[in-house]
Amino acid sequence: MEVYVRNQAEHLLIGEDSFSLNFLETCLGNSYKTIKIDSSSQSVTIVEQLRNADIEFVMILVGSSEKDALRLVREIKLSCEHKYVPLLLAGTTISMTTKLELLKHADEWIELPIEPAELMLRVQKHVDTRRKVLSHILVDPLTGAYNKPFLLHEIERQLNDVKRSLEPFTLVNIKIDELDGIIMPNQYTARDTVIKGLVDYIKRSVRPMDVLCRYKEDECILILPKTYREDAVKLMNRLVDGFSQIPFQIPDGEAQVTFSCVVLEFSDAIHSPETCLSMMQFSEEEEGIKRVIDLTEEQFQAHQKLLIAVIDDDRFIREMLKDQLQDIEDEMVDIEIKAYSNGEEFFEDPWHRQNQRYLLIIDRIMPKMDGLELLQKIRTEYDRKRYICLMLTSKDSVSDIAFAIQRGANDYVVKPFGLKELRARIRRLIRGSR
Repeated sequence: MEVYVRNQAEHLLIGEDSFSLNFLETCLGNSYKTIKIDSSSQSVTIVEQLRNADIEFVMILVGSSEKDALRLVREIKLSCEHKYVPLLLAGTTISMTTKLELLKHADEWIELPIEPAELMLRVQKHVDTRRKVLSHILVDPLTGAYNKPFLLHEIERQLNDVKRSLEPFTLVNIKIDELDGIIMPNQYTARDTVIKGLVDYIKRSVRPMDVLCRYKEDECILILPKTYREDAVKLMNRLVDGFSQIPFQIPDGEAQVTFSCVVLEFSDAIHSPETCLSMMQFSEEEEGIKRVIDLTEEQFQAHQKLLIAVIDDDRFIREMLKDQLQDIEDEMVDIEIKAYSNGEEFFEDPWHRQNQRYLLIIDRIMPKMDGLELLQKIRTEYDRKRYICLMLTSKDSVSDIAFAIQRGANDYVVKPFGLKELRARIRRLIRGSR
């Protein structure tokens, strides 16, 4: 077999006649992968090309060996249908019987020679139709799971729900372990059979509210609404063990297939859906057999830090607290302190949106956005577990203190205050939040 790759494009031209292939390539442009077929084993290569790239159409040049062309068309037809890829045939005059048999499996016959403009027009119509179809399809045709466009839409919906309910959701990236050595009959790899079996198994094992989407060829994303990562890890450990007991039929008998997964909880709507997915990737160190990797815990351990925001319109208090609280918690890996003169200034700084733990020391009476308004925004739009709020104010009535606690303050210190007492209260809040 000879394979000619002009560049990383999205079309396949297949045939034995180099002259005709070059003519077709010239007509269609230079951004095509050209595969020259000269043996019966080439359908596997074509199927792999269809699997691993976003191919927009396949064109087979039918030469003197009509039987080989018919065999090839039959073998790659199913893979084309799974990806909604038009399968086009081109050639000189052949018998009507053979042409009709070929057209049972292909989308169009193109008689050669042909004017380049007409060829481009006919090909482009098939490509445009495919793009329209894909834009309206939300279900993967092979597995019945939702596809990537639906996945992005659903993650966006979950992020919006986090803002309203303040309850987290968890994403699980599920990846098949080591399939390359398994070959199914008729020269098709086991991937399609296994991925469909995996999707069926997962859908039977989760709640109706959970959403499973096919993300890549060997990967699926499971969306678990209103689920903490501890519960997701328990679920996935059970599913990993259960799936490994399911036998898959191969020519040599039965084989057990396993999968691994990464789990990540999202408790704040600070990322885009695309960023959420980028955070779910397997690293080379994490890949293995039957592994359930808790990325939430790993990220927390890797980035353990306390961010302290002093929000007070009194410059003296801001500077004094920044200096006095540098060593507030010796056991923490790192402490970072910033000061703001009011609530609006705090929220305008992207610093407050990191995936870290925060201690907010909030003055109650400030211009633009006072302490109670700031507190209400934090408790209604952010993850409660990551923001510790200490109110610092001169209002000392029982009703004022009760009102602040009801709004979500973790503690309340009255001015004037002693640094020793303030430090003790902060230490208690920090340790109690772990």
